[in-house]
Amino acid sequence: MNVTYLNPTAGLGGAERCLLDMLLGCQRAGSGVRASVVLLEAGPLVAAVRALGVRCEVIELPHAIASVGESSTGSIGRLAASVATAPATAPEVARFLRVLRSCIADTSPSVIHSNGLKTHLLARWVCPTQVPVICHLHDFIGSRLISSHAIVPAATEQTYYIANSRAVAVDAARVLGSGDRVRCIHNGVDTTLFSPQKIDASWLDLAADAPAATSETVRVGLVGTYARWKGQDVFIDAVGLLPETVRARARFYIIGGPIYATAGSQWSQAELQKRALGAGVRADVLFVPFQQDPAHVMRSLDCLVHASTQPEPFGRTIIEGMACGKPVIVAAAGGAAELFSDGVDALGVPGGHPRMLANAMMSLIESSTLRRRIGTAGRETAIRVFRIELFQRKIIETYCALQGQQN
Repeated sequence: MNVTYLNPTAGLGGAERCLLDMLLGCQRAGSGVRASVVLLEAGPLVAAVRALGVRCEVIELPHAIASVGESSTGSIGRLAASVATAPATAPEVARFLRVLRSCIADTSPSVIHSNGLKTHLLARWVCPTQVPVICHLHDFIGSRLISSHAIVPAATEQTYYIANSRAVAVDAARVLGSGDRVRCIHNGVDTTLFSPQKIDASWLDLAADAPAATSETVRVGLVGTYARWKGQDVFIDAVGLLPETVRARARFYIIGGPIYATAGSQWSQAELQKRALGAGVRADVLFVPFQQDPAHVMRSLDCLVHASTQPEPFGRTIIEGMACGKPVIVAAAGGAAELFSDGVDALGVPGGHPRMLANAMMSLIESSTLRRRIGTAGRETAIRVFRIELFQRKIIETYCALQGQQN
């Protein structure tokens, strides 16, 4: 069985880490499964894929398409329109489609696994008609005005869907008119890699160009891309609401950076620093660049904050933090609300409410006992429910089921 993965971006966000997990699952399945990857841009993911010994080709999107998204003028609808009219009106796009179609055919796919919205929309024009195509939904499509209308005509009788949470599956079924071809498979986490381990966390201060904190300092961090809905602004505002006596016992880290090409979809660090200055906490909030080793980041924190202002499709950092035995505060909406039991293995707060987030942070900063209890329970949940082997097995089972239908 040859599985060909299509991925629109080459950063190392949650969907891309999910892709790497699936590639490892193919390898664990044995010699009967061969994977290859086609990316629509160059970036760090290329080296990560090739380091696994997996074939990786890069067919770059024309710039006019690569820079658009749901939040930009013309939106992702420009992608669908450009594709549909490419031979007549967009020679550059037409050439791109020919090259991409040839590259995919060269992998002799048994199953094609699309891992992003742009490749979902492209699949109809570039994938062999007789090959099953799985569109892996990492986002809610119902809230995207253009994508929700474009994804239905982009499907064929050979199109199937994997949703990364029950919430995303319900949303997809509503948009598609049926849930018959939608399967929910929660993401997994490597609980051997993401595991409790005592380390020297002073590197965080060094990376943020700040003096080293004392050994008693409670390190609280938000880890994620600079997408505007990830809640870095809420995190900063919540820090500003903490009493000075509580802030004095802790340090607060924003760890990550911009990774997407879509214009207007991300914070800049300068914007976030200005917000921290306005909240009176510029000295308390430290900025650490994107890190290649998320497990090392999680182990370095005493508390992890998830602060998304929109319902989270899944929330990969949540289960990574839980697996590392860290107490996690979760903006409990969408798929993120499926991952924990409030007050047992994580603390839930409403998304977009700095005061509620500040209260939860204060409870963890002030109680090492609470931190240990929540962290221990979170680790147990990660092992029982979200270990990577369960995720990989369900993915391979899906491929085999579709191949069986073809045969």
